[in-house]
Amino acid sequence: MVKVLSASYLLSTLFIKDSHLDDTAAILFSSGSEGTPKGIELSHKNMMGNIKQTTTLLNPTDNDVMLGTLPIFHSFGLTVTTLLPLIEGIPVASHPDPTDGFGIGKMAAQYEATILLATSTFLRLYTKNRKLSALMLKDIRMVVAGAEKVSTEVRDAFKKKFGLDIYEGYGATETTPVASGNMPDVLMLDSWKPQVGQKVGTVGLPLPGSAFRIVDPESFETLQTGEEGMILIGGTQIMKGYIGDPEKNCFCHKRDRWHPLVHHRRQRTLR
Repeated sequence: MVKVLSASYLLSTLFIKDSHLDDTAAILFSSGSEGTPKGIELSHKNMMGNIKQTTTLLNPTDNDVMLGTLPIFHSFGLTVTTLLPLIEGIPVASHPDPTDGFGIGKMAAQYEATILLATSTFLRLYTKNRKLSALMLKDIRMVVAGAEKVSTEVRDAFKKKFGLDIYEGYGATETTPVASGNMPDVLMLDSWKPQVGQKVGTVGLPLPGSAFRIVDPESFETLQTGEEGMILIGGTQIMKGYIGDPEKNCFCHKRDRWHPLVHHRRQRTLR
């Protein structure tokens, strides 16, 4: 129907309706790190903003092909490996089972995939899969892991088998989900100095258009570098709110909107 009918006709039908940036685009359910199930509303602004932020970080080329292997009931799979390639026009080769390393390897080789996004658990499975040859991933130029911390064991095993570095990111469903990420180092042509994008063991730099703050959990005052406290993130990707829990829907401090990523402990290391 889309190929035959004009855009004006489609806009005048019930298939497409007007929506506002702050309208809810998706509702995802997550227990998060606290273990309490929550319904998380993500707006059109959240999702489009995080897609643009992540695209800037990945810096795709016209030759890139993304592997879409993550489930869409998870914000990582919905935003980054499903909607992002569709909206940004990046070819995507999809596979329904992220644990099927051999099947994903065959698909990667067939479509000459260049970007792989996964979790540490799935990457571990790929290193142990004897049918999955390194030649199947020979076109991959970037491997990005999220949703859980990447262990040194997984990082080293993946590098040994496939010759590829893993760039670790961090996020939460409440941040649509990408909050920060490590990326390859880049040579700055104006100064001929490298811009460091990868520091192993950290969650990387905040995405463009967002920022981190480390604050005292009681006073919310910003702490000095090296001090432990609560990690806050501010940016366009902060969720619309929790369903049925209006008291937690707004995390505002000094007229700015912030969301706590980690309470009272250092789960990850910031840059």
